Amino acid sequence: MKLYLYMKNFALTVIVTFVIFLSAHASPVKLKLPLLDYPFVKQAPNNVPSMHQSMQLSQSFYNGAHYLIFKKLKTSNKHKYYTSLLFDFVTTWTPLGTTWLHEEWHRAVMGQYGIKSFDDVNRFPFFSDAISVSKVKDEDLVRLKQLYPADMVRLTSAGFEASNVFSLHLQKNQFFDNYQLHMGFNDWVQHVNSWFYLDTCASNEADAFTQRFLKEENQDVSKRDFAGLDCTAWVYDLFRPDGPYSSRGIHPSGTGIDRYIQFSDLTLKEKHYLIKQRNLFLINFIDPFLFGFTHFSLNTNNTLLYWNANMEHYLAPFGHAITINTFLKFQQYKLMLSLHRFSNEALNLPGYSFEIHELPFVLGTQNLNLSIRTSLWRQPRQLLFSERSVQLGGLISASLNSTISQLWHLSIQTTYKSKGWEPGQVYLGQQWSSQIALFYVLP
Repeated sequence: MKLYLYMKNFALTVIVTFVIFLSAHASPVKLKLPLLDYPFVKQAPNNVPSMHQSMQLSQSFYNGAHYLIFKKLKTSNKHKYYTSLLFDFVTTWTPLGTTWLHEEWHRAVMGQYGIKSFDDVNRFPFFSDAISVSKVKDEDLVRLKQLYPADMVRLTSAGFEASNVFSLHLQKNQFFDNYQLHMGFNDWVQHVNSWFYLDTCASNEADAFTQRFLKEENQDVSKRDFAGLDCTAWVYDLFRPDGPYSSRGIHPSGTGIDRYIQFSDLTLKEKHYLIKQRNLFLINFIDPFLFGFTHFSLNTNNTLLYWNANMEHYLAPFGHAITINTFLKFQQYKLMLSLHRFSNEALNLPGYSFEIHELPFVLGTQNLNLSIRTSLWRQPRQLLFSERSVQLGGLISASLNSTISQLWHLSIQTTYKSKGWEPGQVYLGQQWSSQIALFYVLP
């Protein structure tokens, strides 16, 4: 269940993105068409798309639409801007939009364990202020909490994670590939809406919101959302990894478990921690991309170096994470370095990520490019909030893109991840995974 686009949010994003729009222009883009994500497709045949696939589909949806509006629509720039604004607003309630992406990442966490669910965005619930991931059985949530307590926490934070990763992909497209498709509105919506969502959870407004939906619900368990307000459920399970799911009590209708956590259900310590996360989320606004600054430049030894940097705050299965991203581009090299701090109740642990983005090379007569990402981290061993023991972990991922024709490219990616949490990777345990996708190039 998620809150959407308050008018104060909408007004703010319209004003800021109009300023950014004045200096923007359209450029070629690649539409990503995911074909396979293994082993997710084997584990969750009824819950496709995966995190990777839904992210690629949503990116392509917005990039393609904005490309058509700004490159092909024959009208004034002002009218193009308002058309894109209307498109982004309306698609908040449609499949492939940002809300759909938010809910699909919830579904992916459950899907890896064979838990069936349904994204109610697929019902086109226009102008609803809350949308459910429905058709989830109580017994599946009981099992998830009992066997995989860290995944239970990650389940409710996955929507916030999706918003951050979506914004980061937009920024990488802008910096590395020179995409200028007027996506500032979407970037602002991701940040501002997440902050307002956390602000609602961290106040008595959460209780009024939850009570309204409890009154509207009947004994049909299949219509209920899997969690209610994401962030109150997140902090509740974060502090109670060993508490049985059934301890939530009986639903007011008398049928099933009362899944929704209200602000008044939280202890004073939990309330303070949730308020702290709301405040820490403001770190996400330390971001030049939000204000139209896609890159800065330096001339070093007759080499022009482009750079940028920003910060991110994530809700994590064990607490929270803060990241500093640095973007670099010179000659044919496109690099990204990220420093992380992973925090639970007692620990503050380091991590780093390094990415080489689409390094071009020729093999025979074939034009290829290679992307490599490595991560190394120290995180709580069982990924729990109160844990004191630490485990070293990491990730390595390689993606090879080849040109099939002038308009079509093929991408094959393989990833190994040890036990640990990495944004955008659905598995918390050790896992090999592979993805195949087609790219269609819009000139």
